[in-house]
Amino acid sequence: MQNLNHADIDRDHQHFSEITSRLKSSENGQFKTLFSELLSHTEKHFKREEQLIEQYNYPGKNEHCGEHNRLLTELRQFNQRVQQGRLTMARAYINERVDEWLHQHIANMDAALVKHLEKHL
Repeated sequence: MQNLNHADIDRDHQHFSEITSRLKSSENGQFKTLFSELLSHTEKHFKREEQLIEQYNYPGKNEHCGEHNRLLTELRQFNQRVQQGRLTMARAYINERVDEWLHQHIANMDAALVKHLEKHL
């Protein structure tokens, strides 16, 4: 995982990655709990990032926040199914899509945000 040299953002990314790793090898009962934890962590992480976006008037705000909203919508929809015991699609999502999403988001969206923050700190 790419390190952006921003302690809070890097820590959040590391925690996200740790949760998804645990999800991949979890039993069904644990999967439910971990998926809720992933959703909660992601909501908090995005809120922190969006506060920085607002505070430092980041020009890529709409695209960046739109991507946050898209992922949160997916996670919330999957979480509803997971909590009902319907895990198959959520497991596939975690195993096949989430790592790539995180890698792309860090490399494209968050790297640009951190560069903007560095100019203003």
